[in-house]
Amino acid sequence: VVLPLAEHLDRNKLRQTLADPKQKNSTRFFAAKNLELIARHRRGETIGISCLTIGHARVLHLPGELFVEYQLNAQKLRPDLFVAMAAYGDYAPGYIGTEIAYGQGGYETSPGASKTSPKIEGVLIGAVKKLLDVRHVSEGPVLGHITSNSAMIWARCSHPGMYGLVVREGTGPGTKVLKQASDERDNCVVWELRGLRPGTRYQYAIEDAGKQLIANHSFTTLPAGGLDTVRIGFASCANEDKGSAEVWRQMHAADPHAVVLLGDTPYIDSTTLSFQRRRYAEFARAEGFKELVRSRSLYSTWDDHDIGRNDTDGNLKHKENARRAFTEYRPQPSYGDGQRGIYTKFRRGGVEVFLLDARYFAGTEPSPFDKDQPSLLGAEQWKWLLRELNASTAPFKILASGMVWNGAVRPGKKDHWGTYPHERKALLEFIGREKISGVVLVGGDIHRTRVLRHQTTSLAGYEIPELITSPVHDGVIANMDVPHPALIHDSGEPNTCLIISADTKAKPAKLIARFINKDGRAFYETEYTRNQLSPAIN
Repeated sequence: VVLPLAEHLDRNKLRQTLADPKQKNSTRFFAAKNLELIARHRRGETIGISCLTIGHARVLHLPGELFVEYQLNAQKLRPDLFVAMAAYGDYAPGYIGTEIAYGQGGYETSPGASKTSPKIEGVLIGAVKKLLDVRHVSEGPVLGHITSNSAMIWARCSHPGMYGLVVREGTGPGTKVLKQASDERDNCVVWELRGLRPGTRYQYAIEDAGKQLIANHSFTTLPAGGLDTVRIGFASCANEDKGSAEVWRQMHAADPHAVVLLGDTPYIDSTTLSFQRRRYAEFARAEGFKELVRSRSLYSTWDDHDIGRNDTDGNLKHKENARRAFTEYRPQPSYGDGQRGIYTKFRRGGVEVFLLDARYFAGTEPSPFDKDQPSLLGAEQWKWLLRELNASTAPFKILASGMVWNGAVRPGKKDHWGTYPHERKALLEFIGREKISGVVLVGGDIHRTRVLRHQTTSLAGYEIPELITSPVHDGVIANMDVPHPALIHDSGEPNTCLIISADTKAKPAKLIARFINKDGRAFYETEYTRNQLSPAIN
């Protein structure tokens, strides 16, 4: 397993301590030791956990100096066996407490004694369950795409085999849908439910051979007539840390009808399939996030770090591994053209969201608008986008991209729509020619919150806004504060997300964008009416 490290391990401070000859040798030694622990973690190195089987006895061998609760938990998992535990398999992490113990104080979970975060309990118990052959849901559940009569539920199971999803309305008998988990899909399962009733709340549980593994979760199908008021949460650039967890909790409190991840969710920076899978699994267990998506639909695209490398385009080697992991771990209504890319769309009330894939095809083929220039989206994705955008009846149409829609970025950065001006111009001209109203651009990636009002009237028929939300974590990038003639707002606020609300009962219909931080404070808000986002009538 990869042990989640404590937040107090600061690499820069440890380097300063190691380089300081005035520090005691013992202090510098421990700094070096902790730096190596961080380096191992950053390299993705695992710490071995094993189980020795002797007849009906099992001897678990785990790292660190463990609290006795781990031994007691293991015995409860398999009361039919004699279960013992040996520790000190790797002593670099020091004491390893339970999740609750880290909030209770005491020497053993203090920064001087323990090098792991409270999330360590979930990681180790999950590994123990696997070693003791205890079938369980290791990640999830996650609510995927829902309509008025259908729903998707995702989970990752610990073992291959048949698992049942039991769906119940009120106190009724319930319906069970069976689905096979297999190593081929890393034991990820998606149950697709059909024939549901509109506007109805359903309880759901996951079972294995009649034994309940997960229970007490619910979802509500969309009403037959749609939603008059809808809220959608947008987020990009997240870690599995405390600040990110607070952002997810604030988004939860905003009660969105859907959650959209714009990319760098998670950070992966590798196209190795096993590492891709591991990072998606770790992100699925992130505090705040896992609670949010159990009952609110999750939709995703990716950006550079999750497809596999910083600032990359579609010429990335082994990108098919990234797509495979994405399709295994993210329950979407569709994935690109079925073979390439991950673009998709969904609608909630008066908002239709087009989730674009600005990485997989970028720079890999000529542009359909200028054969002498590279394409960002690729010919097939362009056909899909223009067809579906023109067919949309939603008052508001959000074009969501992992990268930003303008070129105001740090020096040397090329992964943005400004690098493909011929395609951006073609899109705007299409919007104007077809008189498509209500278009709003959304992006992430640059670790800043920005709002722009593009002067696109001559091309699109009206001024199209761009909303940039980033980051969920606290890594603000100062040199991304670059001037742009359309810029209305810029802030380097850490731990942020965007809540977009649309009210189609208002006259005229309106869309409100609220940028909130981890304290739930709306630090910037703006509003657009349907009239403002429509071509002028001559």
